[in-house]
Amino acid sequence: LENHAGRPAVRAALPGQVASLARHSDTLRGDLFYAAVPIEVDGRVVGAARVAWPQTEIQAAAASLRRSVGLALALALLVTVLLAVPLSGSLAGPLGRIMDTARRFGAGDVSARIEVERQDELGELARILNQSAEQLQARLAEGARDQARGQAILAAMEEGLLAVDHRGLV
Repeated sequence: LENHAGRPAVRAALPGQVASLARHSDTLRGDLFYAAVPIEVDGRVVGAARVAWPQTEIQAAAASLRRSVGLALALALLVTVLLAVPLSGSLAGPLGRIMDTARRFGAGDVSARIEVERQDELGELARILNQSAEQLQARLAEGARDQARGQAILAAMEEGLLAVDHRGLV
């Protein structure tokens, strides 16, 4: 082979730079990828090392790498799905029961309660909803007692009743 000191990658490496480029080789009659690095001794560039690799082999290696990465991602997805299904199932059941009971609360059934089986955030949420329902039920019962008391007082009165506001207006 002739002297390659004038080739683009070598010319870039001699002043101390790393160089790479792809071009057609007339000698090997094919497209190659070239890389050159400076060779330093005691901080001084004394030469350059250049390698060439056929682009077809680089493309084949890249395709193989893409296949390997794709396979690894597919396996990771499969493992994720296999782990997510049982984990989501352990959350979906209690969360569904909490939602059903919350719907009953919203529909006016304040006697409904959530069975608390867990010690995590869902269990804490169930306990909070149960406490809220108990407080609401107590307030509703108190209001019903007050209303019944008022009705009993009014029913027992033989005299008339006149209601006025703070200004004395009827």
